[in-house]
Amino acid sequence: MKASRSSQSGWSRPLRSRPPWDKCCLLALALAAATCTESASPSSIQASRSVPQDGIAARQLALASGNYLLQIYGFVASSDPSEPVCTPVGRLPQGGSSLTVPVQLTADGSGWAAVSPPGLGDLMLRFQPSNRALLQGQPVSGSIRGLGYDTPADHRPSSLKVSIGGPIDAAELRGIATTGPFLYGEILGQSMIGDETGAVSCGFLHWTLQPVR
Repeated sequence: MKASRSSQSGWSRPLRSRPPWDKCCLLALALAAATCTESASPSSIQASRSVPQDGIAARQLALASGNYLLQIYGFVASSDPSEPVCTPVGRLPQGGSSLTVPVQLTADGSGWAAVSPPGLGDLMLRFQPSNRALLQGQPVSGSIRGLGYDTPADHRPSSLKVSIGGPIDAAELRGIATTGPFLYGEILGQSMIGDETGAVSCGFLHWTLQPVR
């Protein structure tokens, strides 16, 4: 019988076995990794506990009572069917279709109310926050109706005015409240923007609300 290579050369190749310290190192590394993971992301763990799976918890609106500017925009051109233009375009007022209306904001139960100052119309809007928030801010919803006058930075009202809703029915107001504070959104319902040179009817308006600086 032919002798094996190990017996002929006088050495035998040992079997490769894992060093006795290998398992200890692996266990230590695993424990260290777990410790680092837990200590490095407490905020993410806390966030997962505080944010429900079906949405973001509602936040308190960062508002205070005082003088605010309500800006209203009517579209004269739009390619989005969900944002119709004011009509007829040929009757667009010389002052345009955007207004800055001063209002006084006060707390109103669980929501907020804003009204035109004395002598500048009778516009009134009411809104309250929803139960859930979005990443871009806190949704709000409410209503708006009445007459408001465009009042530029010099606080002298112009002849351009907006009339929203009717004697009984108010238009729907919805939007988002962000930090700042700054609110923006849409007004759905019948309204009119006009001055002595012309007037247009609008079923859709954009709005913003922010404190007077």
